[in-house]
Amino acid sequence: MIKIEIPSDEIIEKTSAKGNKYFQQLAYAYTVDENGKPYPFPERTYIYCPTDDSGTPRIYKKGPYKLMPQSLRVGGFDRLEVGNLVLAPL
Repeated sequence: MIKIEIPSDEIIEKTSAKGNKYFQQLAYAYTVDENGKPYPFPERTYIYCPTDDSGTPRIYKKGPYKLMPQSLRVGGFDRLEVGNLVLAPL
């Protein structure tokens, strides 16, 4: 299980090069090395907030989450990667 910690309800609004708005939140991922040993500190990252039909972002509330299996896909060169992020509260 990969644990993701959302430290704040705050969102970051950005604009793409094409002029489209998108939203992100700061998150910390608790990951492991190639041998399965946990790193001593979480890694800082930003996650994209999905939007509804009106363009309003769905904000993840502050707290711990787990990365759901639906988030994973096989990409180029048969590598496992994270696709559309799906988080569930812990």
